[in-house]
Amino acid sequence: MIQLPQPIRCETVPFERIDYRDPIFESIRLDYPDLDMWHENALRTAALRCGFVVRAADGSYAGIAILKSGEGPDGPSPTGLKLATFRVSRDAEAQGVADVLLSRVFERAIELEADVIFATVLPGHEDLTRFLELRGFRRAARESERGECIYVADMGNPERMYSQLSRLAFDVLAQEYRGRSDAPGPSQEAPEYLAGLLASRLPSPIRRVLELGPGSGSVLLALGRIAADTVAVEISPKMAAIAALRAPDALIVISDVLTMEFPEHSFDGVYAGAFLHLFPHRDAAELVQRIARWTKPGGAVFVNTSISDRSSESIEVKADYVHRVARFRSRWTEEQFRQLVECNGLSITDRITTDEHERNKFWVAFLCTPRHRGEHFVA
Repeated sequence: MIQLPQPIRCETVPFERIDYRDPIFESIRLDYPDLDMWHENALRTAALRCGFVVRAADGSYAGIAILKSGEGPDGPSPTGLKLATFRVSRDAEAQGVADVLLSRVFERAIELEADVIFATVLPGHEDLTRFLELRGFRRAARESERGECIYVADMGNPERMYSQLSRLAFDVLAQEYRGRSDAPGPSQEAPEYLAGLLASRLPSPIRRVLELGPGSGSVLLALGRIAADTVAVEISPKMAAIAALRAPDALIVISDVLTMEFPEHSFDGVYAGAFLHLFPHRDAAELVQRIARWTKPGGAVFVNTSISDRSSESIEVKADYVHRVARFRSRWTEEQFRQLVECNGLSITDRITTDEHERNKFWVAFLCTPRHRGEHFVA
């Protein structure tokens, strides 16, 4: 059995207890020679500041993030949050430390109801600016007084942030998803059963099947046993790597599904399990339309979500894993989810439910057929 790496432990450290003698600050002092003087002054407002630390095996800092609340890119702001320090040691870069730290930053922003996070970066740190841009930060038009570039994450506009948050969240959770697939919960449906639901509605031979958001790859592997070819789309490179280990014969495309297009009628079947709720309601509707176009006449589609008692969409903390991550989540009542499906090109043929009581989730799945030109849905 493959031994999974342990989750990266990230601890919260009060600002006054951060050890500025740690070697990680040596490179920061090269950029900011007055760091020690700044630290002494900053202690006066320690209550507004906190740190997140990941430690190396010897106890030193493998990565650190320091935040200050009440400050925005244009000055004092009750809903602003400054990422004052963000540094990861070279030895820790490949271990996902930066992603875990940034995920905690987003979690803190949600706790504080901050509508903006910003960071200032001196020229010459292209690795950091690229990292921030890939995770939802956008460069402001102006620079700071010290000539630093200003990067802003607009938490008040979740529709601009959600795809980057999904990538970050699932990069962080990839190994935990892999572990859960090896030890599923007592009420979790078996991958073979889920793949079989789709297969039961498809004529033989099944040539090509698409999965959206393959996660650990367990359902993708099961789909590969019923179809000649399997294709998957995954936004998280680390999750895609996990899925590729479990389903090596599948073609996995690393992309945001809403930025790509398949030819019409490309697939016999499409499987989108626990996927639509990762999108705002408007984009979920567009995605259902795409799925309908991509599915052959006479084909089948599987979609599901955990049902809520009211409709909502927001950035929230996913708290049912060891790593708590911020990510976008839409919620529907069952009737609203049904309307999402039927008003955007699919006709429901079957309803399947799963009470995943250990996670307090009630899942509703619909097996559907696509409606193509000339076919209309009557409410």
